[in-house]
Amino acid sequence: MPPSLLKRQPTEDDCRKWRQSKLLNPEKPTNPISGYSIKSNSPIYKELDKECKKIPSPPSSIKKNDTSKSIIKKKTVLTKPLTKELCILWSKNKLKNPITNHRISEKSKIYKEFETECKKMLLKLSSSKTSSRFSSKSSSHSNSSSSSKSSSSSKSSKTSKKIMNNDEKQYKEIDQYYPDINDPHFRDKLMALTEINVHRISKYNDINSIDDFEKKANELCSGFDKSFFQYLMGHYLSYRMPYKSILIYYSVGVGKTCTAITIAENFLISHNSYEEPKIWVIMPAALESGFKQQIFEKGDYKSIADQCTGDLYVKLGQLNENLSDAEVDKRVKKLIKSRYQIFTYEGFATFYENNYTSKGKIAQDKIIIVDEAHNIRQGNSDEKKRIYNSLIEVAQTGINNKMILLSATPMYNEPSDIFDLVELLLLNDKRTDFIIPKIIFDENNELHPDAKLFLEKTASNYISYLRGKNPFNFAFKLSPSLSDVKTLDKVIELTENGNPIEKVDKNWIDKVKDGIIISKLGEKQIKYLEDKRIVDENIQNNFKGLQPMNIVYENALGSKGFYNFFRRSADPNKDTYSVSYNPKYKDALMPDEKHLGLYSGKILNVLNIIQKTKGIIIIYSKYLHSGIIPTCIALEHLGFSRYGADNMLENASIVKNPPNYEGIRNPRYCILTSDNNDTKIMGGTTIQKLVNSINNPNNINGEEIKVVLLTPIAGEGLNIKNVREIHLLEAWYHFNRIDQIIGRGIRNCSHKNLPITQRNVTVFMHCAIQNYDKETADVHAYRISSRKLYQSFIVDNIIRNYSIDCSLFKDINYFPKSMFKLGNLKIETSQGKKIDYELGDDPIYEPKCNIVEYEEDSRGFRQDTYKHLALNTQMKLRKILLNYIHDEKYFINYQEINDLFPNININILMYSIQMSIYPNVIIDGYIIIPHENGIHIVKVLNDVPLKIALIKSEIEKKEVVLNETDIKLYKDFLKYKEEPLNVAIIALYSSLDMITFDFIIKKLFSSKVLNENDNFIANCLYKEGILIGGKEIPSIGSPDKYIGFVNIFNEEFEPLLYNDGNYKTLTSKQTEQLIANRKQVVIPDMNKEKVLWGLFVPVFENKEKKNKINVFKILTAGSAVGKKTGIVCTSLHKPQHEKILDELELKKGKFTKNQYCSNIATHLYKINRISLNPSWKPKIVL
Repeated sequence: MPPSLLKRQPTEDDCRKWRQSKLLNPEKPTNPISGYSIKSNSPIYKELDKECKKIPSPPSSIKKNDTSKSIIKKKTVLTKPLTKELCILWSKNKLKNPITNHRISEKSKIYKEFETECKKMLLKLSSSKTSSRFSSKSSSHSNSSSSSKSSSSSKSSKTSKKIMNNDEKQYKEIDQYYPDINDPHFRDKLMALTEINVHRISKYNDINSIDDFEKKANELCSGFDKSFFQYLMGHYLSYRMPYKSILIYYSVGVGKTCTAITIAENFLISHNSYEEPKIWVIMPAALESGFKQQIFEKGDYKSIADQCTGDLYVKLGQLNENLSDAEVDKRVKKLIKSRYQIFTYEGFATFYENNYTSKGKIAQDKIIIVDEAHNIRQGNSDEKKRIYNSLIEVAQTGINNKMILLSATPMYNEPSDIFDLVELLLLNDKRTDFIIPKIIFDENNELHPDAKLFLEKTASNYISYLRGKNPFNFAFKLSPSLSDVKTLDKVIELTENGNPIEKVDKNWIDKVKDGIIISKLGEKQIKYLEDKRIVDENIQNNFKGLQPMNIVYENALGSKGFYNFFRRSADPNKDTYSVSYNPKYKDALMPDEKHLGLYSGKILNVLNIIQKTKGIIIIYSKYLHSGIIPTCIALEHLGFSRYGADNMLENASIVKNPPNYEGIRNPRYCILTSDNNDTKIMGGTTIQKLVNSINNPNNINGEEIKVVLLTPIAGEGLNIKNVREIHLLEAWYHFNRIDQIIGRGIRNCSHKNLPITQRNVTVFMHCAIQNYDKETADVHAYRISSRKLYQSFIVDNIIRNYSIDCSLFKDINYFPKSMFKLGNLKIETSQGKKIDYELGDDPIYEPKCNIVEYEEDSRGFRQDTYKHLALNTQMKLRKILLNYIHDEKYFINYQEINDLFPNININILMYSIQMSIYPNVIIDGYIIIPHENGIHIVKVLNDVPLKIALIKSEIEKKEVVLNETDIKLYKDFLKYKEEPLNVAIIALYSSLDMITFDFIIKKLFSSKVLNENDNFIANCLYKEGILIGGKEIPSIGSPDKYIGFVNIFNEEFEPLLYNDGNYKTLTSKQTEQLIANRKQVVIPDMNKEKVLWGLFVPVFENKEKKNKINVFKILTAGSAVGKKTGIVCTSLHKPQHEKILDELELKKGKFTKNQYCSNIATHLYKINRISLNPSWKPKIVL
């Protein structure tokens, strides 16, 4: 049989694509296997034809409910059914296929089909009314009736009196498959579609124990997995479905950005880099880098697929491990720039005015994503109006655009704010018949009926809702009262000017369940307020009133008052903002009652609280000179230093008893804000670099950065992990801003690395009062906020019940107390108080979706409607198979797989398995083969065996012949037996090479009983982790003292078991046990260190690369450009060696280079500042 010209056997899907490609371009169709065009006289063309004849064309996926009669499907050359929208697009440019965007000839079959079928469709469209079917009650009734009749007709062709040919029947059925957004039962019918219903997230099992809770938490936080709600939105707004507009209303930290990117990437599948970007992203400037990171973030190539776009950008950019970071950045930036056009709000308004409005141009076929969309609502400022008006114009005049609005707080200031966003979506869908209510709440704070109806209707058409309070992957939000901190416990009944508060606010304090922390105004604050008499009840004036609630500087506020107390540094070389006290106010902000307490009772209270805090702390203020900067200075008085920059206060006096944080010798703080040339607040740091340091695993309890100070510029889009306390310095007139800040520290899986007892965040909303006689500006602001909080809750409740996906995601929006059978959870607050915490939501939060259940409709459920979910299922299957390999199991039957995926549609599950079996590879080094009633996990043996209990093929396979020099080195080392251990260890590493090392290992393991000399060497090797003790891997159960070793001449951690002259790698389970019984020595960030660090590294002895030796290097302390790799010690000259001896306070003398280096290395070992391979050192003493 002659060899095939095809790379592989074509599949059914390949043949479907092949047939379609031949119809589109008979002369040069595309080979579906290679992706290249081929000529009609090509041998490959003929072979594809031959093979595909063996695979019959698939039957029509559209089925009638009445199976007695079938529809004769008309032959079509189009790749998808025609819609009105496609016909409208084709009519505007008849030489362009609107499905593929390719040019077509007037003589082609495709053109003729468009001409024939679109004439029918456009004729119907032109004869129909242009007004919405929702414009009146009668038309609504008529629509409902006709819809009912149509449904009836589709169910039984026997009862239909209307005569239509087969073509008309087919197009009518396709048109009715996706429900019309104007249909009063739109949401109900949408939920009846199988392709939508498969995205449902099922109810969690009851939690009967702590182990159950931890298991579920680990499952949700074990690597990146796209959620079903993200896949749903990607599908709902895809080219397959006719819907164009959505408000993604997800709580902070749930995954709005990835959802938007999922939608966008669906439209970029056929995008070419030379085309104009079709994705417009409009967002605050501070969020741009975070958005791009969500598209693609560099990392370990082994886990690079664990992000929102998977490994897509690795493939598009042809990225690999050998590329430099700079080259990776360059390629990714170029890719993103060709696919996404990212604007600031103002930048978009300018762009649209200059390129569209002024030129009379219309936006068409764009995917418009507006992040933090609450910022673009209509406002009083000209800039806000300009931005909003640009988007209004896009929505009104644009053609075939998708509009995605993202917000965790769409009712940012007033409940009516959400109407501004909904209006954009209505206009984008050209639904001008809706009347937006002017009144939402009446004088009794009751929701107006018109507003209620409008919210119900638009929520069911346009809003996807997620509450984001999942107790398994979100930290618990705690009230400070649980830590015995004083809160506002009763309503202050008089306003600042002595008038009674409004009746509607009589019990306002009860609406603020988490409590408000009170601080007594300082003496100077009271005097300032009395002098200025800021008592205006008008909210705008109260903006001014909030500033003195934080701090006053004698008789002034803000920067003016601050510079009465301080003067800027005169050092021109300083790139960081720094100040010193004016002599008159020396130590004015020292954190005690006699100093800071006079000017700011609130900041003093914050500092008193955080002195007892366990974990990372966020302090937020909208003010620099009346919030962030004085708090920094007070922290420096408390003994804190600034991370990544010089301290703000020059020569700060330190309090007598600074706080003592466990495990933190020098507590540090950092500032996240915008920078400007006037203040240089950020110095040489950036927000992203600081966030990376805060989220570093080494900072889990604040070891590197204890306190994070935030301003509004950093109040959106940031993700700060392991936060235990959030302090909000000033009040605000709506709790949504407060929620935005809280969302920086309570995010999806942000606390997964903390013990379950510490996965909680206490939120301190600070409020200054003088007494309970009259309100202050702080109290007034919180009272106004509580009123809006109630109104927002009412609106939020309607949205929760009527959102598009209410029924799909009900079980992740509500966790009833009844599901937690384990009782109260014992946890520890940030202040160290142990409390019982009740898990679960109150019944008031249960969504009441009120879905009318229609018969499930699977007509359109086909591979291209669910393959996105199959990818997700495949990733979960991969994790299961990895666990099987870890447990040394290599077979799993189909029933077990089915049981592990109880809520996954069987079609999706089987397709996932199909995508995973050979020749596909989903786990490096293994292939999956179906056999009998399950799948086998088969290890692939390459030329070099893989690392699962296989004999190694490196140095141990070679015939090793030792010469007298090697044996002499071994014997010479024994003279160090009587020396201190640090001297012996350094001498051992200095004298070892790869051949001598192999000799020593063989000698030790070949001896049945170790003599005194060998025992001395073995002890040295075990102490440094080179030898593996029998007790370190309990599962082996070996009685031997040593069972293996770590190859120190391999830069990777390579533990090996020794057995009768053969070396075997450990299984993953054995490696985990070994690491669990060891601790790792990590080289610190030398840019932040003050003392140098040493390390021994293996290098080839010469160009022949037959042998490796150990070389001693020195890492210098202090900042440097680029990564430090170390200086070979023997390459230094005498002055440099003597400088190092001075630095280490060692005696000088007449030494050779080797003696200098030996002395330095020996001392560094003694003070624990040297790295010796392996980095994992034993915990167990043998």
